[in-house]
Amino acid sequence: MLKITDANNFRRTVVGLCLIAGPLVTLIGGLVTPWEEHETKAAYLQALAENPTRAQIHAILFYFGFLLTAVGTFGILHLLRHRAVVLGHVAGVLAVWGWVTFPGLLISDFSDLSLAQWSNRQEAIDISDRAEGYVGSAIMGVPVLLGVIG
Repeated sequence: MLKITDANNFRRTVVGLCLIAGPLVTLIGGLVTPWEEHETKAAYLQALAENPTRAQIHAILFYFGFLLTAVGTFGILHLLRHRAVVLGHVAGVLAVWGWVTFPGLLISDFSDLSLAQWSNRQEAIDISDRAEGYVGSAIMGVPVLLGVIG
């Protein structure tokens, strides 16, 4: 039961709820995602063009799911006090870094949706491929990989 007057109980309950709600919201976002039939850029853009509302809902659900999980991870770090403190904090920092970076990567979903609705599909594919070719795009993926390791 949620006891607002007991700070420790309240904190642990909120952390637990975030760790339940975050993955659940992310799972629902994955179920809503308009998946492509083939692993090509053209099929991906076609799936987004055919389901623009689902594409937006999936991005928003992923955003909130990732942030709820990040808050839960912060809470887990707070509970580390006696055992494996150093290892736990190193892993926790990496995990938080990854979970906080995931939502930032979702902005590309909206630019991909915009490209998917463009009348010239080949130009949209070229633009999307060019955007993925920038060094900054690869650098943005590093925290996500470290977060998965954490």
